[in-house]
This record gives sequence, structure tokens and C-alpha cells, in this order.
Amino acid sequence: MNTKENRKSGRKRKKSKGQNKSNTSHEKPRRKLNESIESKKTTATQDMNEHNNTMSTFCVSPSNDQQCTPRLQRPEIQHIQQQNQITPNIPMGEYYVSSPFQHQMNPVMHSTMNQGHDINSKIDKLVQSVDQMFQKLYVVDQISAKLDTFETKINGLIENVDRLSNRMNNIEGGLNEVKIEQAEMKSATSNLQRELNQGMATMKQNYSELFERHLDLQTRSMRDNLVFAGLPVSESDDENTESLLIEFMKNELKLNDPPDFHRAHRFGGMYEVNVNGELAYRSRNIVCRFKNFKGREIVRNCGRLLKGSSYGIREQFPKEINERRKFLWPYFKEAKIQKKKVSLKRDKLYIDGREFNPPNERQGDNEMVVDSQTRYDFEGARPKQRNGLNQRVTQTGPQNRHDK
Repeated sequence: MNTKENRKSGRKRKKSKGQNKSNTSHEKPRRKLNESIESKKTTATQDMNEHNNTMSTFCVSPSNDQQCTPRLQRPEIQHIQQQNQITPNIPMGEYYVSSPFQHQMNPVMHSTMNQGHDINSKIDKLVQSVDQMFQKLYVVDQISAKLDTFETKINGLIENVDRLSNRMNNIEGGLNEVKIEQAEMKSATSNLQRELNQGMATMKQNYSELFERHLDLQTRSMRDNLVFAGLPVSESDDENTESLLIEFMKNELKLNDPPDFHRAHRFGGMYEVNVNGELAYRSRNIVCRFKNFKGREIVRNCGRLLKGSSYGIREQFPKEINERRKFLWPYFKEAKIQKKKVSLKRDKLYIDGREFNPPNERQGDNEMVVDSQTRYDFEGARPKQRNGLNQRVTQTGPQNRHDK
């Protein structure tokens, strides 16, 4: 009985330190687990040795003092050795007394050997489970490291996004300020534009008024002047224009006592006078300033005597007034053909006592018109035809036009 109790006590094993009652493993360091496995293997080896000694004593026959002979040694149990695993070699063969039943195995011995094999298999399974756990822990550690790295990068991205958000807020605030300033500048610009337009309109109106006043003063300064056209130019350089003009008024205008005048001189470009299609002579216009308006009117009224000749007399006006008169001249002739009472005074056309306004805007009105002809050739109301720069083409000389 004591032997059986001893065998049971030797076969008894303690629970693994790596397991608890719920068969769940604790997460402990690998070193402690290895020490626990080694201690279990050592305890199992000692128990098997004690069991073999007990069985050898039990197998000795009391009647035969025979020397024990070694029995065939049982081969060691081989198992799969895994990483970080040490499998103890448990000898199962011992010395047994030779007996007729030596080739037969005791049932108790067989049961004990099966128990040892079960222990080794359980240990192997436990080691495999531990290795798998360590492998999973290693994978978890790698995942944890990657998660830490990912978290670090995410934190960096969050910081960058925060900085960008702050910059965008600053930019948005700046844009709002710029929009406000732009609106203020736009309002100020609109006010300035309005004031500028008003100022320009006022300036144009003032300019028009000043221009008309200037034309009026210039016309008044020329009211005592007459322009004589068609008088031949002398070949000599010492031509006396005043004496030539006095002789012209006596001979052509039939004025025995010509009105006095301040001075007379030629102006403008040289032109040719053709009579009956042939070149007769060359001439330049002469302007004469009389001492009074009455004397000028006497000479001008005598200009009708020059009709059909190569000579002509007309009033002197500024260039702008001449352009306006040229524009009104076709309407003047049309009214004369219709036997209407018509008069052209300065730049105003009166038909039957009423001022005539042409349908189109006057050319050169309130403008400084530049013509391609010679500057002083337009001093008069009659349009002129030219074949060259300084060549006038007439059939019988210039014709006179008089205000009615």
C-alpha cells in the first residue's frame, strides 16, 4: 500500500505556472515561462527514476536469489523539438530479475509509461502554444510600432493642417480688408469720375464760349479789311502795292477819289490766272485795311462792276468763318434760284428774314479745321478749284459775290 501511495505521489504533477484554473495563460516574460518548463521537466524525470527503482524492487522473486540481469532497454520517447525547447531524455528501461515472464510487461509498468508519454505530449503542445503566442505578440508589437509611426505622422499632418488653416484665415482676413479698401477706392473713383466728367463738360462749354468770343473779336478786327484778287504781280522787287491798288480802284472801280486806307500788302501763295483757257499772268491776293467802315463799304459795293472780269473783291474773315460760309453757300445759291430773299452775314444764312439751320451739322463748327490748300487762299466765301498747290483755274477770272 505504501508503494502504491508512493507511486501515486510520484505520478502526481502540479499545475503549470503558466496556466490558471480557467486555462488562460498569463502574459509574463518568456524567461519565467522557460524556467517553469525546465522545472517541470526536472520534476517529471525525478518521479520516473523513483518509479523505476520501486518497480525493480517489486519484481525480485523472494525464493530465488538470482542476480538481476538487465532487461532490454526501452528506447527513448522521441518527440518534436521546437525552438527554445529542451525535451528531457527519460530512460524507461531498468534491470529486472530473470523470470519466466520476462517477455511480458506488467500492466502497472505499461500504465506508467503511457502517463509519461502523455506528459511529454502535453508539454510539447504547451510549448507550441507558447511559441504561437510569442509569434502573435511579435506581430502585435510590429503593428503597435507601425501604429505609433502612423500616429506620429498623423499628428504631424494635423499640425500642418492647423498651420495651413491659420494661414488661410489670415489670408481670408487680408482679402476681406482688400475688398473693403477696393470698395472704398471704387466709390472714391466713381466720385472723381463724376466730378471729372462735370469738369470736362464745363471746360468744353467754356472753351466753346471762349472760341466763339475769339472768333467774334477776330472778325471784328477784320471788319475794315477787303481782299483784292486777280491783280498781276510785278516782275520787279520794288513793287508799290498801295499805288497799284489806288490805280486799280480808279481804273476798274471808277472811283475818282478812292477812300483812304492805312496799309495794303500781298499775302498767301502765288497762283496763275487763266483767261479763255490760256495762262495770262501770275498773281497773289492783296489785303487792304481802310480807315473806316464806310470807306470799305463804298469799295465793296463797287465790286459788282468787276463781274465777268478776272478780278474779285471780298470781305476778310477768319478761317473758321470761311469754312462755315462754304458749307452754307450751296443753300444760298438754291435760295437765289428760288427767287427768295436771302442774305449771308458772316456765318449766318437768312432766308426770307429767318435764320436757316442746315439739316446736317456744320463742318468746322467750333473746331480749328486744317485744309490741304494754302492757308490764306480760303479768305472768302467762294470755293476755289485747283490743279496744283498754287494754281487757280478760272474761265474768266474770279467772280464777285456780295451779301444781299
